Amino acid sequence: MKKSRREEEQEQRQRQVNPVAAALGGLILGMLSGVAFAGWEVAMLGWFGAGAPHETGLALSVSLFAVAGGFVGAMAGITGLNEGKWAVAASLLTFAFLLSGKAAGWTSAAGVPGILGLAFFVTAVFVGAQLLARIPFPPYGQHGFAVFLVAWLAMCVPLNLHVLPTPSDTLAISVDMLFFLVALFFGLVGGVVGKSDGAPVLTIVAAGVLGWAAAWPVLDNERPWPVADGDRPPVVLVIVDGLRGDRLSYAGYERKTSPNLDKFARQSTTYLRATSVSSWTIPAMGSLLTGRVPYRHGAGIHDGYQPRDTALRADRVTLADLLRREGYSTAAVVGDMWLDTYGMDSGFERWSDDAGWGALSASVHPLAMLGLGTMGWPIQRDADTVTDDALAFLEAQSAGDWFLMVQYRDLGEPFLYAESSMEALGKTTRAYPENEYDAGVHTVDAAIGRLLKEIPRDAWVVVVGDHGTELTEGRERQIGVPVGVHSGHGMYQELLHVPMIIRAPGKQAKRVERVVSTVDLAPTILAGLDLPGFRAPEGVPLYEVVGGDKPSESIAVISQCVQYGPEQQAVRIGDDKLVRHNLGKTPMFNLADDPDEVSPLRSGANNDQLEKRLGAALTPAGAGVSYDTGTSMTSRLGVFATKIGR
Repeated sequence: MKKSRREEEQEQRQRQVNPVAAALGGLILGMLSGVAFAGWEVAMLGWFGAGAPHETGLALSVSLFAVAGGFVGAMAGITGLNEGKWAVAASLLTFAFLLSGKAAGWTSAAGVPGILGLAFFVTAVFVGAQLLARIPFPPYGQHGFAVFLVAWLAMCVPLNLHVLPTPSDTLAISVDMLFFLVALFFGLVGGVVGKSDGAPVLTIVAAGVLGWAAAWPVLDNERPWPVADGDRPPVVLVIVDGLRGDRLSYAGYERKTSPNLDKFARQSTTYLRATSVSSWTIPAMGSLLTGRVPYRHGAGIHDGYQPRDTALRADRVTLADLLRREGYSTAAVVGDMWLDTYGMDSGFERWSDDAGWGALSASVHPLAMLGLGTMGWPIQRDADTVTDDALAFLEAQSAGDWFLMVQYRDLGEPFLYAESSMEALGKTTRAYPENEYDAGVHTVDAAIGRLLKEIPRDAWVVVVGDHGTELTEGRERQIGVPVGVHSGHGMYQELLHVPMIIRAPGKQAKRVERVVSTVDLAPTILAGLDLPGFRAPEGVPLYEVVGGDKPSESIAVISQCVQYGPEQQAVRIGDDKLVRHNLGKTPMFNLADDPDEVSPLRSGANNDQLEKRLGAALTPAGAGVSYDTGTSMTSRLGVFATKIGR
């Protein structure tokens, strides 16, 4: 029987949403969704070895997700949406919230304030959510789409923040597609459960129960240190991020910044003109661990025009890989919580980078990208924390056959230092950040001193800087280089000259003046241990430590990859140095006559010949773009799988 006009109007009024009730209902559902999402984040980070939020970090993560979820839910409800339509809008707003930090980062890199990029992105998604939610899909389609999108975000966002390399990397794409299929399955289940035209309470509760059930086994899951029982010499590799070679007392610096390293240098082979392979951490670390220059190992590569933020090639063997294959136990204690996302953890049985609260929660990430603080989240470990962790590893050992890598981050921006170090050095009238940097060197030196006292005398011990730091040199900024960065933007000596000290068992101390590269370090350790080395590495064993023929004075030392601006490479032979910019400039310097690199050599017959000689050692500009040719997706998925195995 046909309904009367009066009855139709009455039914329409009943279907109208009460904004207050919808906002309250959306708030409650959103908070439940936030708690469920937090469970999935903890589970994903814990199972994939990234250090799940725990203790204070866990409570803060759950609270922030509940607040963010409640806000998203209330916004969807207050705009007149309910039931399946609410689910669609809420899922899209969740997408906007979780990716807003990336949007802020993209716009900041383009020179636009991050807050504007974040606001524009969230606003655009909000408008799109309102339009899409009002399309008359059937209820099962609305619920299915919402579950699919949130499930995909819950699995992929934590991994892309802390485990996977840049989203354009083949490994990241393959893993994201794998979880895309898993999320599709969850979406189908959600569509079946939500086929009725009701609120998705059951779906949200079920998701929360599943997420926290998966998270439970990895909450506060502290794994023991690997323990060795062999009789071969242990190896300790200490890497200090941003440590300049000219800011240490033993190298002639007038301030007493490094009393412990001074003592260590007197017992070791000390290279006074060591050169880093890069001016920023990722390519420099890759070379320290592989014995290859950046264009060959692939981490932090440029394509000739812009950084690609790439990870270590999956087929590149590291020092830890080789030592582990030879029966060594391997562990790493690091201050930089982002190194493992670039593949630097390859070969380590245990990788310890937890600053106390676990990996940075996705709920805090937008604030971190805006530079507004991270709710107190400790995203960087200080020198004392790193040293305490390293000492815990040493206490667990009773024999040889172990390799420990210790990485300090205190001299990477922002500079961390103890007030006692500033007092010990005395604050001068030098411009920022001279005093702060020197105090940071003194603080790290004290921490390394504590570590050196506990290392067995029969161990190989190496202390090296990964790259240098610009302080008050005031170099001209290239296009695309942000104001205020202290590394990764050029190939000047303050960014490339680093300390390198090697104490090998049975070797007499010496000071070496010849120019060497940090790419030589890993081959030197392997040669000293009489172990098989890398296949065709660019680095060569240092004869002062392991013997052999004295190398030619004309060996070219290569540096590649900047983090900001157009790509640059440098080559040095003795005191002659050439820098090749991707934009075409090729300044050349004689460092004996011009150590500050302020007066490029002028064109002339002799200099032109020198330029040809130096330039012949460099890789053609842009060649780094093909760094991953021949690396199969299966191989890269295998690397990802090892993170679960560890």
